[in-house]
Amino acid sequence: MIKLFVLILLSAGFASAESQTGFESIRRISVRSESRVGNSKMIHIDDVAELTGCETEDLVNLKLIDLVEAPKSGERRRFTNIGFAQILRSKLKNFDEANKIVLNIPSEVLIIRKSARLETSEIEAELLSKLKSQCVTCEYEISSLVLPIVNQDLSGAASWKIKIENLNPKGSFSIPLEVSNEDGTKRVYWLGGSLTVRKNVPVAKHNLTSGENVKEDDFNFEKKDITYLNEPSATQEDLKSAVAGRNLQAGQIISVSSIRKPSIVRVGENVKVFMGEDGWQVSIDGIAQQNAYKGDLVKVKILRTQKTISGIATDKGMVEIR
Repeated sequence: MIKLFVLILLSAGFASAESQTGFESIRRISVRSESRVGNSKMIHIDDVAELTGCETEDLVNLKLIDLVEAPKSGERRRFTNIGFAQILRSKLKNFDEANKIVLNIPSEVLIIRKSARLETSEIEAELLSKLKSQCVTCEYEISSLVLPIVNQDLSGAASWKIKIENLNPKGSFSIPLEVSNEDGTKRVYWLGGSLTVRKNVPVAKHNLTSGENVKEDDFNFEKKDITYLNEPSATQEDLKSAVAGRNLQAGQIISVSSIRKPSIVRVGENVKVFMGEDGWQVSIDGIAQQNAYKGDLVKVKILRTQKTISGIATDKGMVEIR
């Protein structure tokens, strides 16, 4: 199956989305290649596509459009991009300025009805999808997945939902699974298992000592197991003009807390101490009594009076009295 997405600009009623009149806030409907739906009788646009570029009530109206009948439990429906485009064209024709909508439709659209029963393959696919939405650049591997024993009838219009919001599972996990019955009642069960997380992270190529400048040839980005990494890894941007905040061993993942920006005020160096408001400013020479990063409170001995005062390090060799 061709995996590349094709951009369909529907010439018979659907043109470029660049016009800025009428329906200009609706930019794009991007249909997913595969969607899993619950117990609804009809498929809506929101079930199978992402709508972007609209922040008005028109977005709500679009999401409510019925497209086709949903597949029955355990069934699936396939559409070609042309066939699905024709369905969308017919459903959107009553919207004003519908020709301003751009459609992104894959070569094949697959709609699957989630089984009312708890199937390991479906649970795992749904869990991986939700995890991927939290970290697009992460790679997840689930092992020893244990499904709950559900003491209720899951036939008919029952459905389930994994409640992973505000969770960041790693290693052994226990994740809530909400089951909704046809009569509207709900009950929460728990999924168990083990989760391995991998990601491209910066790794020290050789030993680095605390205070040493971190250069581009001091590290590589490598795919590493970060399952039990307790702090975020540094990004490429974090490493620009950074220094090692502590000793780093060769092969060690460089975390955000293991680096810092270089001091802009160093102990023993001459600094300018200034104060003022709009329209006026006075400054005086001093000697820094400690190292400081931007925004730190730093003590400075004033050369003229030999008194020590405190100010905020604002720039290299600059301290402001506020």
